[in-house]
Amino acid sequence: MKSLIWLSFFAIGLFYGTTGNTVHRAPLGIGGIRKLDARRARRLVAEFTGDELVLDRLTSLSVDAARVLAEFKGRSLSLDGLKSISPEAARALAAFEGKSLHLNGLSVISPATAQALRSFKGDGIWACRVLRG
Repeated sequence: MKSLIWLSFFAIGLFYGTTGNTVHRAPLGIGGIRKLDARRARRLVAEFTGDELVLDRLTSLSVDAARVLAEFKGRSLSLDGLKSISPEAARALAAFEGKSLHLNGLSVISPATAQALRSFKGDGIWACRVLRG
């Protein structure tokens, strides 16, 4: 009977993510952010405790906000909602020290933007639509 009770709690823990292998999720509302100025980005980066910051609803990004997002100390930064990015904002994002930068919403980038992104030191930049061209 004890093992059945323990197994039930273990299964519930797996379902609700309480077994120690939890993934930090963005606080409620972050996934829906469509506009982000530098002030709001600074607050977000300071308060977010997860490893993967997903802001896939952003459709534009200022250079100042990009500089602040590059200060994020997590593993991954996802900005898949961006359709384009300026070379200056790309240069700012390339300073991100995490492992991966996701820019899958970009359909075309200028040579200057591509050059700016080349300085990213992480494992990879994900921009599949650009590669499929």
